Parts: sequence; structure tokens; C-alpha cells
Amino acid sequence: MPWSSRDSSVENMGFTLNSYLNDDWTISAGFNRQRHQRQTTESLYGKVQNMDLGVGEYALRGRDTYEQYDVSTGFFDFKGEFYTGDVHHRMLIGSSVVDYQKSGMQKKLKIAGKVNINDAITIGKPEELDYRNGTALKQVQRKTYGVYIQDLIEFNDSWHLLAGVRLDREESQEATHNNILPKLGVMYHPTPNTTLYTTYSESFEPKDPVSESDDINFGKQLDAERGESLEVGAKGEFLDGTLLVTTAVFDIEKSNKVVTEKRENQPSITTQSGKVRHKGVEFSIEGQLSDNLSILSSMMYLDGKIISDPKFAGKRSKDTPKFSASTWFNYRVGDNSQLSVGAIYVGERFGDTPNYFKKDAYVKVDMGFSHTINFANEQQGIISINIDNLFDEDYLRGGCNNSAMFGSARSVKASFQYKF
Repeated sequence: MPWSSRDSSVENMGFTLNSYLNDDWTISAGFNRQRHQRQTTESLYGKVQNMDLGVGEYALRGRDTYEQYDVSTGFFDFKGEFYTGDVHHRMLIGSSVVDYQKSGMQKKLKIAGKVNINDAITIGKPEELDYRNGTALKQVQRKTYGVYIQDLIEFNDSWHLLAGVRLDREESQEATHNNILPKLGVMYHPTPNTTLYTTYSESFEPKDPVSESDDINFGKQLDAERGESLEVGAKGEFLDGTLLVTTAVFDIEKSNKVVTEKRENQPSITTQSGKVRHKGVEFSIEGQLSDNLSILSSMMYLDGKIISDPKFAGKRSKDTPKFSASTWFNYRVGDNSQLSVGAIYVGERFGDTPNYFKKDAYVKVDMGFSHTINFANEQQGIISINIDNLFDEDYLRGGCNNSAMFGSARSVKASFQYKF
């Protein structure tokens, strides 16, 4: 219905300080605080209710949700370089903290009457559909503390080693988790302009408690989602450094994935039995084709599958195309103007976990033009015009089979920037 809406406001404040102790050692520190308030009013959410395909009728369900996120982050880094004999070290020692709080209220109700998909009939918003008439959402408070150390060791011109470890402690109302995350990389330079490398790293992502009130495990504290990444690749500079070519093979596995099993006429069940694995190959090229023309192009083949799940093991991960690519050309028109043209290709992919709903592949073309005006005392004015989706391509972005989102139609944006 036309009264469905989302209103957001974001306040963000922060600072960063850098101190150069000497030619070899520096200190960096920073703090940031963000408050995000969001109200979402929906006339339909989840699966379409009471659908009669014969006449095209269905029922509405209203939901009004208010959410507030307060996130404070801080970091302190000590960076420097030194030698042990002939071995060169580039050291990083640091710490970080994240204070995350989430609260909100929500009202859900059935909306009387039936809607026909073929009629442009509006059902008004019920007066009682207001989050202030609802119940409080599960409040989340979580603090994460991290300490890390990393050393880039250059044994000689050919062999480099990157080794690091991060210790994280996550505290919430329900539990405390400790994580040790290693990082390791080996680089070999056959020539001064080429590099062969392999890297391994681990990650974790804290998860909020189960928030759906009709779930058997409502309010249950969830463990962090964990990831492992292995990558092998090569990089090279050619044509006197004007062309950079990179390629890589990667394998990423995530475990402890949150899985919600929907059951007919029964409460849903949320667990962490999910595991997903993404394997693929990527290739990119960047550089100057001539004095006036430059290119940035990339492509990726991705095999994303669900490895462990109560119902969907073996299915492809949703919204992960097997093939995607992009190319962007910049052409300098005279000394002060630049014309840019780019295209993005996204292959077909599934929009739902069961792999019933398939989204078509698409190509989107963008164009931009900028002109710089030079003023006195090295001041500049920059005029920019950008056209997004030049040929007005119809395509689907995220979302599943009951809430897929259309991509943006053609739009033209103009801006003026003044540098002084």
C-alpha cells in the first residue's frame, strides 16, 4: 500500500589523531559514535497470505517497527619498522573496542479485507498500526574488545612473510566469547614487477539473539558466525608499470550460520546449524591503454553452495551469480575534462534459499562527465554529471521471491565541488 514507508536518521561523529614519533614509528588513534534511528511501516511482510490464484486475491498483514542502534568504536595503533640483521620488519600493534546497543518496538496485525492484484484499490492504514501500541523488541547490548599484532617480514627482495594474530573478547547480557583469529601470508617475487602469494585468515561475526517472537528459540543468545579464507594468487605490473594484472583462486567457508526453519502451522525454529562454502576465481586488469585512455576491468566465477542445513544442503547460495564482470573506461578530453563509461554484468542467480525463484542476468551501463575550472591561488571548481543505468535496464537486485527489489531506473545527477 502507498502508506508503506521507511524513515531513517543517522548521526555520526568521530575523530582520528596521528602522531609521528620519528621517521620509523607512528601512533594512530580514533573514536567514532553513531546513532541510527529507523521506522519501517509495512502493509505486507513475509509470505503472501491467503492467496487465491484463481481470482488474484490475497490478504494483508501490517507491521510497524521502530529500531535504534547506538554504536561506539575506538582504536589505537602503534606502527613502525626496524631491522634484525638484514631482515626488515614492518610491525603493527594495536587494540580496538566496539560498544553495540540495539533496542526497539514493534506492532503486528492482520488487516481486514482482501486485495486483488488486478485492481488499484487502496486499503487505508489501520489506526492501531503504530509501534507504540506494540511490544518491545529484544534489547541487545554487546561489547567487543580486540588486541592484535602483525609483522610483515622481508627476508630479501624475493621472499616476504606476513604473520599476525588477533585476540577478541565479546561480552553480552547472556554470554562471553573469546576468539583467537590468525592471519598468515607468504609472498614470492620472481621478478621486481611480479608477485605470487598465498594467504590464510579467520574471522568471526557476532550475531544478535533470535528476535522473532513466534520462534521456539525466541531470545536465545547466538554464537558468533565464524569464517575461514584461503587464497592463492598472482600480481604483475607490465608496460613500464602502466598496467596492473591480478588473478586469484579463493575458498571461503562460513560456519555457525543462522538458519530459520519455517514449519506449516507451527512455530519456526532458529538454530546455528548452517555452513556455506564459496569457491571461485577472480581476474582484474587496471592501467593506461594510452596517454588519454585508462581501463579498470574485473570478472569473477563463483561457486557458492550451502554445505550444511536441515533442508537446503546442496543448494546454491541465494543472490550469488556464478559469473559477474565489470569494465570501466576513462577518457581524458583535453586537459580539464574527463568522460567515463562503464558496464556491469551480473549473471542469473537464485533469489531464495530453496532455489525456486531465479533472477535473470542483466547488464547495466553508466556514464559520467566531469570538467575542472581552475581559479587563482590553486583553487578549483569541478562540475560533474553522472547518468546511472543509461539504457534504463529492468533488473532485480536483492530480496527473495516475496519481496524482490527492482533496480533503480535511469537517473541523472549533477554536482559542483569547490576546492580551496
